[in-house]
Amino acid sequence: MWNALLKVFWVIRLVMKADGNQQTFCVSGFCLPKDYNQLEMPPGRNKIRVEISILDILSVNDKDFSISIYAYLGIRWPEPRLLDQSRRNWSKTHTDQLETPVTLDPAFISSVWVPNIVVINVKSFKPLSEMKPQRALWVVSEANDQLGFYYLQGCVISFYCPMRFDFFPLDSHICSLQLSTSYDNEHVYFSDTVLNDAHMSRNVVLEYSVQIEKIPDGERTLTQAVIGNFSVSGADLYLRRHKLKYLSMYFLPSGLFVVVSWVSFLIPPDQVAGRMAMLITLFLVLVNIFGNVTSSVPNTEGITAISAWMIVCIFFVFGALCCYAFLLWKMKPTFYLKKHERTTETIKSKHWQRVKYDDRCFIIFPIVFIMFNVAYWAICLNTPPTKGISSSQAYKSVLTEG
Repeated sequence: MWNALLKVFWVIRLVMKADGNQQTFCVSGFCLPKDYNQLEMPPGRNKIRVEISILDILSVNDKDFSISIYAYLGIRWPEPRLLDQSRRNWSKTHTDQLETPVTLDPAFISSVWVPNIVVINVKSFKPLSEMKPQRALWVVSEANDQLGFYYLQGCVISFYCPMRFDFFPLDSHICSLQLSTSYDNEHVYFSDTVLNDAHMSRNVVLEYSVQIEKIPDGERTLTQAVIGNFSVSGADLYLRRHKLKYLSMYFLPSGLFVVVSWVSFLIPPDQVAGRMAMLITLFLVLVNIFGNVTSSVPNTEGITAISAWMIVCIFFVFGALCCYAFLLWKMKPTFYLKKHERTTETIKSKHWQRVKYDDRCFIIFPIVFIMFNVAYWAICLNTPPTKGISSSQAYKSVLTEG
């Protein structure tokens, strides 16, 4: 008899324990059903909406090809399995909609399914936190009598941008902040991105002017040969370097030095000391500027635009120096003439030949330099921004951080 009662007691205890494990989990009147599994996505094709609020561009690093931004990421997704037990939050006129979003404790997100948003080409993802992480969670109304979640996370995102500096410092770039998900396009897709750019309140002084736009529709699908297609959301950052500093520090002085070198064509060839001193001084100054330029340019495979400019300027001054060396070589036979051969007519004839040679150089050098400037600035200023996507993409989750 006692054995039978003991068996009944253990059966009742097991039933009560199983029933306790199946109780609904509720927060602020919103409950998850007994059979809810946070590892399973909601049925059907789920639409995810991403809201990106970029508050500031913290840095653009030319050395490691990365950008850091201070932003708030908002992710909204449907959860038809969520129940509102009290229905006190529903609109009286539209019974299928919440009157206002309802705030929940952000810790509740650890108990529900999330779309696992990841940042492509991420360098680091740092959630902002003071006393607690800067994040929030709301229950919102979705279409077809359904509820959903809206999750907001403050963060600092650093991501890689494959920039090319062939036209430095006249370069411009397009860097993509791309968000995707670990679920393929048949199960999860992104709707139109909501982009908020607080460009008027930026505090960090950058070497670039930054314009932020949504990524084009043609780039909203990420194709992986083995695992399929994935929906993509995000923003394109158009970076255009400020040119005034480089124009005033390098381009204008070096160009003026080239113009000054043409004055040597007006100095009489027999003034060897003055003409040679001026040309050699200009040549050495340009070489010194070129050394400063090469030490400050970003890494690149070939020559940059400013390096090409400096090299051409150096060659123009070197050309003027070579022209004067040719004149000295032409003057050399005059010094070896015998006294009876140094007639006035001979000296004047040689002199006018040298003057005509200087006059030709005084015309040819400016014309060639102007032609070079027209071609140089036409190419550099009309080149479209470079945009590169790294083939080896790094991922880091957004919603599982913090």
